[in-house]
Amino acid sequence: MKRIVLCAVALFAESIFPESIYLSCDIIQFTGSEVEKKSDDRLRSILRIITEGKDFAKYKSYQFVAKKNLAVTDEKDVLYTLKNGEIVRLRAISVERAQRKNTVSVEVKVGKTDYGKQSFVDRDYLFLPAGQTNGSKPVDLYVAMRCPVFP
Repeated sequence: MKRIVLCAVALFAESIFPESIYLSCDIIQFTGSEVEKKSDDRLRSILRIITEGKDFAKYKSYQFVAKKNLAVTDEKDVLYTLKNGEIVRLRAISVERAQRKNTVSVEVKVGKTDYGKQSFVDRDYLFLPAGQTNGSKPVDLYVAMRCPVFP
């Protein structure tokens, strides 16, 4: 009898207090340039995806800028400042678990551009434009984000 009551209380508590979401996201900043030169070796993990994508067809080379690991939760926004001074604001919305491909939904804002809810497979990258770099020759800056979900 006690076990039945404890199970009922546990199920009831779980439905009232939903599980909080905690994601460990890798954020990679990189630039795309129309000038032909060797791409940075530190972009090996995403270079194949970038070169096949239609969004990046105009670029001939890519350079690594920075990488950061962020703890993203559903309780508060996480802020991260890019090299060009823009601020990335992230908040986890949901995680839909599946046997192989978990779908992660996050709310993203880069500088003044609000991308709203973005959903992607946890092991894949989400690419977002982040303006241009500061300097004598400005080039386009991009953010690649990946949030693997562990069982």
